[in-house]
Amino acid sequence: MEKYRLHLFIILSLIYNQGYGQDRISRDSVKQLLKFGPSFTLYEDNYFTTGIPLNQPVTSKNSDVKFQISFKHRLTSMVFPFDSYLFLTYTQRSFWNIYKLSKPFAETNYNPGIGLAKPIFKHNKLAGVIALKLEHKSNGRDSIYSRSINSVILEYMAGLSGHKRLKLRFWYPFSYHENSNLINYTGYGEAGFI
Repeated sequence: MEKYRLHLFIILSLIYNQGYGQDRISRDSVKQLLKFGPSFTLYEDNYFTTGIPLNQPVTSKNSDVKFQISFKHRLTSMVFPFDSYLFLTYTQRSFWNIYKLSKPFAETNYNPGIGLAKPIFKHNKLAGVIALKLEHKSNGRDSIYSRSINSVILEYMAGLSGHKRLKLRFWYPFSYHENSNLINYTGYGEAGFI
């Protein structure tokens, strides 16, 4: 079972990675981070992993490489209505058969998105971030080999005491005709805690 991963929003990533506690982050500090902080950051996990069995010969059927590249880019330092900001996300996950003779890629999945995020404050201190996104997931193929889905996503990440964070994510899928039973596997939401 694949573990739940939290998709950290840029603002909470900047704040917590710089060692600030939630109770010390004011509205003005958040505005400064949005204005002067980096606009290009990590989004989901970035990794490169492989493994081979120790009790049998290595073949293309029991070993391969899996890697993922993911980033987020805030499009402008300008603040939109309701103190929100616009961002792009991109995640690419690949399965690479390096143990086959020609070393082909078995599959590559693409996941671009665009969203609008808004920091949430309580008593003038950062309490969390809410975001509305439009996202596309696809294996990049056409005709009978195509697998894709589009979703409208609502995400909420709350900073709890200390460095604890709660993430809730709900999606409404659309345009997935070639995969009519896909929702049986993806569901409509997920929750995570770190």
